[in-house]
Amino acid sequence: MAGNELFSVGDLASGQEILEYYAAVVEQFRECGRVRMYFNCEYSKDGSNNHMVTNVDTNVVTIVTCQKVVLVHSNLVVPSMRNGRAPFPIDSCINFASINDLPTYVASKQYKKYVVLGAGKTGSDAITYLLRIAMEEWINLP
Repeated sequence: MAGNELFSVGDLASGQEILEYYAAVVEQFRECGRVRMYFNCEYSKDGSNNHMVTNVDTNVVTIVTCQKVVLVHSNLVVPSMRNGRAPFPIDSCINFASINDLPTYVASKQYKKYVVLGAGKTGSDAITYLLRIAMEEWINLP
């Protein structure tokens, strides 16, 4: 039964709530005294095998003295990092928009149907947005 799905906007965490959650987790790690975290840094070793982290914004170098260094690195590219370009070719007759442009397209009332490509968080956000504004028809292609 399309249009009768159970959905509650109250079930979603806001961006601020997510930031506050992770800030609390980081604070718990810091309070234990056994973990040090260096965000927005690049890791390197000098000629004497000293572990160093360099903050990419301030270029401040910190020498890290510890028994174990755990590096977390991600090559993840989310749609907002693609400057509105799809990671695949799209025919010029197709009206393609990034998720950031979705509210503009919906407000224009120019389109009655939307196809959401992707089943990750961004795709889910697009579907949630369309459901929230009560779109009558939508298709999710994983």
